[in-house]
Amino acid sequence: MKYLKPFLVSFSFFLAAYLIGAFTIEALVSAEKGQNITKSQITNNLINSWWDSPTKYNSTKVLCENLEQIVDVRPSPEEIAFIAVCGVNRSHAEGFFTSLIIRPKYKEAREFLLANYIGKVVDIDNDGISEVVLTSGTSHQGFYNGSVQVVSVNGWDPTIIFERGLEDCSGSSWYRYANGPCQFGKPTTASFDFKDLDGDNILDLVETVEHYVRLKGISNEDAVRLYEKNWWDINLDLESDTYINNYLFKNGRFTPYSSN
Repeated sequence: MKYLKPFLVSFSFFLAAYLIGAFTIEALVSAEKGQNITKSQITNNLINSWWDSPTKYNSTKVLCENLEQIVDVRPSPEEIAFIAVCGVNRSHAEGFFTSLIIRPKYKEAREFLLANYIGKVVDIDNDGISEVVLTSGTSHQGFYNGSVQVVSVNGWDPTIIFERGLEDCSGSSWYRYANGPCQFGKPTTASFDFKDLDGDNILDLVETVEHYVRLKGISNEDAVRLYEKNWWDINLDLESDTYINNYLFKNGRFTPYSSN
C-alpha cells in the first residue's frame, strides 16, 4: 500500500494535466474554426481578416481602424454572433462609422448598417432572433441629421422595423430655426424602451421624443430682425417639448397604440 498511494497521487496529477491540455487544445481549435469566440476576443485584426471590403456604402477599400462598441446578438436561435461599431477612414481627413455583423460560425464579417452607436438588444417576439437599436447621424458646422432605428438581426440581412428621423441645428445657431432650414417640431432626440403594453407576451415600443418648439420669449420675426442688425450680440434660447408615443408590435411592425 505504501507504494500504491504515491502512484495514485502521481496518476491523478497526470490525468488532470492531460485533461486540461486536451480542453485547451480543443478550445484553440474551436477558436481557429471560429467557434466559441467570446466578445473579448474580437479585435480589429480579426474583424479585418473576416471582413470583405470595400463596403456597400463606399467603393474604396477600408478597414476597421477603431473598434468602438460590440454587443452579443442572435441572428438565429442557435447562433451567437456580434454587432460592432467601427470607425473607418478613407483618407487622413475623411472618415465615418459603420456597423458590422460578425459571425464566428462562418469566420466572416459583413457590413450591417451605417451606425455610430448601439443601444438596447432585445428579442421582441420571443423567436430567438435579436432586435437591436442603432443610432446613426452626421454633423456638419453645428447641423445634425440622423436617425434611430429598431433593426431585426435576421441572418446576414438587417430588417428595419421602425425608424425615427432626427434633426438638430442648435449646435450652430437658433437662427437656423427662426429663419430656416431647420423646422420647429422636428425631433432632435429620441429614445426607445420596450414593454409589453397589451399583455400578449410580446414587447412593444415606448418612444420618448424631444423637439424644439419655439424661441424663448421672442417671436421668430423679431429675433431675425435683431439678428440681422446685431448678429454678434444676440444669444437666444430654444424651448423644447417632450412627448411619448406607444406602438404595438403586430405582424412584424410597430403600429401606433393608445390605451384610451
